[in-house]
Amino acid sequence: MKTGSAAKMVVIAATAFILAGCSQAVTRKTESVEGARIERQAVIDRIKPGETTRQMVLDAFGPPTSVNTDDGTEKITYEFKEKKVPVYFGVVENETARTSSAATLEVIFKGDIVSSFRYRSSEN
Repeated sequence: MKTGSAAKMVVIAATAFILAGCSQAVTRKTESVEGARIERQAVIDRIKPGETTRQMVLDAFGPPTSVNTDDGTEKITYEFKEKKVPVYFGVVENETARTSSAATLEVIFKGDIVSSFRYRSSEN
């Protein structure tokens, strides 16, 4: 192989490598995540009013975002937020292409047993 051919091959390989890296940077999304993901099916499967204990909820979903106590009832809240924004060459080009999702789980206890719960989620 001639020296010129080898140099061309190195340049072509390097260019291909650089372009492959750039194509990933073009379509990359930045993410911000707060809290632990809460799935609707997990809530339905694991929380049964009148049966599920506080410890069972904590084991299933971890530490809550907040805890409030009022007149013998305790409410624990789990919040999850996720935001993804497309980034092109390291710059946010299109904020309108942003996607976000959120979920909130509120669990009310009377004593140590789940009295009721409410799950809400949104995605846009």
